[in-house]
Amino acid sequence: MLLNQALRHSGIASRGSPEAPANATTRIASGATSAATRGDKMVYLELDEAVRRLSENDPTLTRLALKWYSVHSADGAAALAEALRENKTLTTLVLEHNDIGKDGAKAIAEALSDNATLTTLNLSGNYGINSKLQDRIQRLVEVNAGSSGDLARIM
Repeated sequence: MLLNQALRHSGIASRGSPEAPANATTRIASGATSAATRGDKMVYLELDEAVRRLSENDPTLTRLALKWYSVHSADGAAALAEALRENKTLTTLVLEHNDIGKDGAKAIAEALSDNATLTTLNLSGNYGINSKLQDRIQRLVEVNAGSSGDLARIM
């Protein structure tokens, strides 16, 4: 699919677990990890670390993968959404299989109303997000992509 091709092209693997290079920083707690690309390095983060770096507009954090229950709930999605609201660096966010549900997706949509940089968002495997909300999120991501010339995709 287009998103999978875009993720492979951007350095984020769309399936399987990426391996961290020997010189990458590694932090793993309670089994919930995420992968963020920093140049050609994979850095593994906990949700709270990802939220902190997004809130600080860390210029090295442009692509972030929080997959397979790293976010784990609508509350986690709300914390992430709050960080996204003012973030000016993140362009790609992968939230596959996180059980964020309708409330979490609403929080992300509201944040995207203020965010102008996120151009790729993957929400696949998150059940309970209705088509109307998916369409709203898609439109918001497309607005961002239109301003940057990038391809917008949500799944």
